[in-house]
Amino acid sequence: MNNKRSDKKNSFSNVDSSDDPLQFVKCMDDQYEHNSILRTNKARTLALADIQPGMIVLDAGCGTGVDVATMIQLVGASGHVYGVDLSEAMIASARQRIDLNNSPVTFQQASIYQLPFEDNFFDRVRADKVFQHLAEPEMALGELFRVTKPGGKIITADPDHDSLIIDTPFTEVNEAFVRFRSRHMAQGGIAHQMYRLLKALGMSDVFVEPRTSAYTDYNEKKVSSPYLEEIWMANEYGIVSRDAAQIWVDYLEAAIENGQFLCLQTYIITTGTKPVL
Repeated sequence: MNNKRSDKKNSFSNVDSSDDPLQFVKCMDDQYEHNSILRTNKARTLALADIQPGMIVLDAGCGTGVDVATMIQLVGASGHVYGVDLSEAMIASARQRIDLNNSPVTFQQASIYQLPFEDNFFDRVRADKVFQHLAEPEMALGELFRVTKPGGKIITADPDHDSLIIDTPFTEVNEAFVRFRSRHMAQGGIAHQMYRLLKALGMSDVFVEPRTSAYTDYNEKKVSSPYLEEIWMANEYGIVSRDAAQIWVDYLEAAIENGQFLCLQTYIITTGTKPVL
């Protein structure tokens, strides 16, 4: 059974066509504010990018611009940061966040499949939590490769949704739910495929850093992953029965109440260097 909806209206892959684009803006801001693990992982992508003063940098899928603000500090007055997102709502939020008159930054609405930049333009290109939402990841990666300078770096990072572990005694429900969540996304398992895809492009010095995080506070995780709600979607698709879903929910609610909730997920950062010909 294909668990993916053909209608992606209310998803991060098509924010501006959703019922309420601003709910996605709020979701991103809430994630950054309330999820300390997310902030740590984002910081690590920037450390691995090794952004230096004077560099020209692209944040592809920049969202609300929270990471662009840090990149601006790294490139300094002699560099420039470009933030690109498919969503005008996200770009509008990013423009409100940063003083555009006094910062070396440009925000632009554009598709990752057709970036409005010349070949070999950027020293660093980063896409954080973007590829999981893309219908054509290889096409997007080829476009990032095109705009990266020889000797420049591409940095991608996504949670590996296939790697999710939720501690309950209901193994079959857990496995079905995790599989459903991953298949329901555009690219739930893309994070562990990026090494192969970067190598296939001819990137050199391809490096993979898996970062497995333990969440013991459900409130921190539910900002991006409300499992107690998502299990009912799995029930609607016939993946788990209503009785099984209810037992699973009851168990997790008790675990949360008793301070025994635990889930683990691996966030995978992959970097590569465009060869100098």
